[in-house]
Amino acid sequence: MTTEFIDDPRFYASFKEYHEAKCKWMTLSMESERIELQKERERFRPQDLMKFKQVLATAIVPVDLSREMRYKTALFSQEKDMETWLDEHRHDTPEAQRVYVDEVIAQKEVFVAQKISDDLAQAQQWFKETYLPRNDFMLPLTAKEAEYIASNIDAANARLISQGEIQACGCIAWQGPLQSTQKWAYIERRRQNNQTEKKKRITGKVQELLYNFLREPLRLKQRCTRTCETVNCVNPYHVEIKIKGNRKRKRSLEL
Repeated sequence: MTTEFIDDPRFYASFKEYHEAKCKWMTLSMESERIELQKERERFRPQDLMKFKQVLATAIVPVDLSREMRYKTALFSQEKDMETWLDEHRHDTPEAQRVYVDEVIAQKEVFVAQKISDDLAQAQQWFKETYLPRNDFMLPLTAKEAEYIASNIDAANARLISQGEIQACGCIAWQGPLQSTQKWAYIERRRQNNQTEKKKRITGKVQELLYNFLREPLRLKQRCTRTCETVNCVNPYHVEIKIKGNRKRKRSLEL
């Protein structure tokens, strides 16, 4: 964007030239702002990764309304305390107010991180006691596996998933390995073999894994087949459920 525009008609040979220069400058300014905003939306930050892991672990877990209410009440109380303090100390220096606000923000970040940690622990407990996956491949993801998935899809879609807005995504292109013949995206997981006490390798579809943790649990004989034309798409809303050994299919919502 050019910064040479001078907002003074007397500087130009005619008013028309001034008007054209101003319009061009405003257009370039708006385009620059749009690009910066788009970059900000697509940027995948460390806090987004933590939320991404949380969404993968808790999306299909029943919500504990009492815990959510306690969390929201505590957060609201914290914000009200800050507003009250700022009102009582409105005559303090801006520096003193800024120090206090920074401390409150830091406390809030710790509080939110603890809430995420509690949600993950509750989700793991629910998976262990209530949810019976069809096989070892559908067991809860480890933090490392969730991070691997996030690193193999584009940042914009990863951030939408972390915000719980996966239905706003289009095709989510998998940047990791593809199966050699049918070209579906796959991930290899390692699970403990209780008989030999050695870790075994399990390979399966990324799309099925995301469907299982972001939409609804996949049960015995249920398989995902892609409905969009993007070969490496892993969006769990771009699939239909096929019952193994049965031709009947359950068509999912396509966006």
